[in-house]
Amino acid sequence: MDSAEYLRLLARLDSRAVRAERAQSKLEQELSASRAAENQATEELGHVSRLADIFFELSQILGGVVDHWLKERGTKEPGQEPESTKVMLDVLLKQLEAQEFANSGEKSGDDSESGTEAAAQRS
Repeated sequence: MDSAEYLRLLARLDSRAVRAERAQSKLEQELSASRAAENQATEELGHVSRLADIFFELSQILGGVVDHWLKERGTKEPGQEPESTKVMLDVLLKQLEAQEFANSGEKSGDDSESGTEAAAQRS
């Protein structure tokens, strides 16, 4: 090989090395950005987990408070069912009956509003 061929070969190798360095640099930047995004997502996940724990504890406490309040306000005599519980159950029963009537009314072609009104009148 003469010197011109060596120079061409060196130039090709040099250009390949430069392209490889650029590609490696780009990949390192992408890796750094991915690691930063992963760290941020992990931190946010930790915050969400802590918030979920707080909401769960709060719902447990509020559930206990509501249960206590209903017992305290609704019971007149020992062994008697609380009045507020009766009222809540009556409301739920009326809603379920209205939904069932509306569903059966939809199947038969009746208007669902009239079904709700009829269920409310029956109760």
